[in-house]
Amino acid sequence: MNRRELLKSSGLFVGYAVSSATLTSLFISCQAEAKVNLDWNPVFLSKEQANTLAEITETILPKTKTPGAKELAVPQFIDKMLKEVSGKQIKPILL
Repeated sequence: MNRRELLKSSGLFVGYAVSSATLTSLFISCQAEAKVNLDWNPVFLSKEQANTLAEITETILPKTKTPGAKELAVPQFIDKMLKEVSGKQIKPILL
């Protein structure tokens, strides 16, 4: 075996080891976050959709020295605006 083949094989081995560990932890974390824990009742979205919306808004506006999206009730605001702005005919299209 020459040096190039050895480097190529070792690089692939390290890549597979890192990616498999990363994918495993990703799947475990997705299962752990699948629980719906809302302290408010959505009026337009389902509980699962509201939980997803809350996580997305918290990703966009995370808590730092200033409050995050969840603390500012951004998901509640979006849910309320969806109900007020859109009619009953639009709900099946959005969802």
